[in-house]
Amino acid sequence: MKSICLLLCAGFLFFCTNGWSHAEDREVITTGKYVMGDLDSKKDARKLALLEAKQAALEQAGTYLKTFTKVKDYQLTEDEISSLASGLLSVTILEEKWTMEGENPAVRVKIKAVVRTDELDRQVNLMRESEGAVQDFKAMQSELAALKRELEGLKRRAAEVGREAGKPEVRRELKRKKETALSKIDVVELVEEANRDFHWGRFQSAEARLARAIELDPENVKVRLEHARALMKLERFPEARDEAQRALAQAPDDWHAHAVYGWIHLKARKPETAIRSFSRAISLNGACGRCYLGRGIAHQKLKQMRKAYRDFKKACELGTRKGCERARGLEKMGRELLKRRPPLRRPPPHRRPFR
Repeated sequence: MKSICLLLCAGFLFFCTNGWSHAEDREVITTGKYVMGDLDSKKDARKLALLEAKQAALEQAGTYLKTFTKVKDYQLTEDEISSLASGLLSVTILEEKWTMEGENPAVRVKIKAVVRTDELDRQVNLMRESEGAVQDFKAMQSELAALKRELEGLKRRAAEVGREAGKPEVRRELKRKKETALSKIDVVELVEEANRDFHWGRFQSAEARLARAIELDPENVKVRLEHARALMKLERFPEARDEAQRALAQAPDDWHAHAVYGWIHLKARKPETAIRSFSRAISLNGACGRCYLGRGIAHQKLKQMRKAYRDFKKACELGTRKGCERARGLEKMGRELLKRRPPLRRPPPHRRPFR
């Protein structure tokens, strides 16, 4: 009887930890539609319909997370919720359907997006500690919106040119601009997917996506830096250093580039070089909490505890949780050392100096 009770308790615990861990996951079904124009291929139409479906899913996921995070009392801004939703989405294509709208083919793409909340606490902490993550997400969304407007304008212009004779050079230029815009959309989507891989620890996949994004846009400094971060996570330090150096050559006064370069050298056990890079990043952006954190860790590795403590305290003041943890750790270490130190004792009278 006792063994049966134990089995029942074990089964109940398994159900709680596994069955309920995904109880808050939310499925979102959305559809994106695109009507082909004179410049479009079926591949382009499919891509743009899928993009519209993903944007709709992101909006619904944000609405759901807004309510969910209020219950959890995370106190997130609208932009933080949208950024968080992007990292928590897992998308599957359910259906692709082609129809005719007037004289033009149209495609509808239906997707299922799952909002994963099983590790929401970890994701919130990652987002808050990633310098500029929310701003980068906003910038990507703004860029996508601008590119979509540009494509709509090119589509209308192509329809007008199609009714005019003798303008093949205009059509060629419109097609070139359209291909450039679609390539930029590919880069933004690859970076978004790589960020999602980063959130869930899929660094190999993130590196492959970012390498592809660099092929499409070699002049993009932010993509290079993200690629360097992915290589660092994979402990491919020489490649990560080379990629960061390329980014620095393109943007020598980019504080983020110096910070990434510092983290690469810190992970590669070169604290002196890391300190120089973090110090340069701090001189360019004094509000970079993770720069102070990185420099503090480098000082700690060199046994420069006073400097490390000052950097950890500054990182903590700037809202970097790990800075607070490390500062408290050093404070505790200091108290322990004081406890272990033998108390000062006055020498006996016969050993006191003569006055």
